[in-house]
Amino acid sequence: MLGWRLVASALELDVDELPEGYRPNSPIAAALPQATPTALMNFLIGPRAIFDAIEAYLSEFPYFGGSRFSAADIMMHYQVRHSMLMSQIDLEDYPITTKWRGMVEQRPAYIRADKAAQPGGVDEHGLPIGSPMPFPVRRART
Repeated sequence: MLGWRLVASALELDVDELPEGYRPNSPIAAALPQATPTALMNFLIGPRAIFDAIEAYLSEFPYFGGSRFSAADIMMHYQVRHSMLMSQIDLEDYPITTKWRGMVEQRPAYIRADKAAQPGGVDEHGLPIGSPMPFPVRRART
């Protein structure tokens, strides 16, 4: 149980506030043998390293395709947007990535792709309008 408390603590939640699949006695966690406290802590720590790598790459190149905007940026935008929600990453810690997101969001190709993918629009978190939040909106401790 201590491991589950550590996972909850990393998210600044009580154990019973953890999303269903992250609760120690949930049917989802029971069906997933890899959902151990250690695996969940790696899930919380791993994204920071990935976002550090993204920030480092974008400090050298303006886009994921190098010097030019490409479909890679549209795909990476989607991944960054959803990864920051799922892992509670705050992009304020990543100013270059934040700037890149803004540049991508202004591109006509991105606007067309986003509209095609989300015809009803998205909320301030980038989720389709009316979608439930996967986690409470809180910033994890670093």
